[in-house]
Amino acid sequence: MTGPLRKADANLLFRLWSTLGLLPFWLFLALAAVLTGCAPVRVLTVPLPPTTLWGYTAESVSATRELVIVTEGRECDNARAAYVKLASTPVRATECRPLDLVPGWDFWIVPAIYVHGYLGAQAREECQAMERRQSRDFAGPTRMCQPVGVEFK
Repeated sequence: MTGPLRKADANLLFRLWSTLGLLPFWLFLALAAVLTGCAPVRVLTVPLPPTTLWGYTAESVSATRELVIVTEGRECDNARAAYVKLASTPVRATECRPLDLVPGWDFWIVPAIYVHGYLGAQAREECQAMERRQSRDFAGPTRMCQPVGVEFK
């Protein structure tokens, strides 16, 4: 019989849905999460340097803190002075201080090209943008951002 849905057909559909439960819905959500990039973030665990490093933070254009880490105090002072001088707007950069990198999620860092150390940001997306900016002079990025904890001394 064609025409409107009969009550028997509606009951059959209801029983079929209640038998399957929400399984198709959860499978759809899981598949959508994987295909849209909402899967868990893969983090590289690069060994952190065991020595004391030097670094400073500066407020970025987006009002978050950026981090510059180098191997020596004098190099840190030079990098900080260059950053303040080249900034297009007045910036607030902290003084260079010794620091240790430890496991954690304070900053996302990436190896730097122009200084012996790392560049970092509080958000992974900003760290990736820093990597793209410093890699545009080269064939392509080969470094990945990784999360670290920062303990200033």
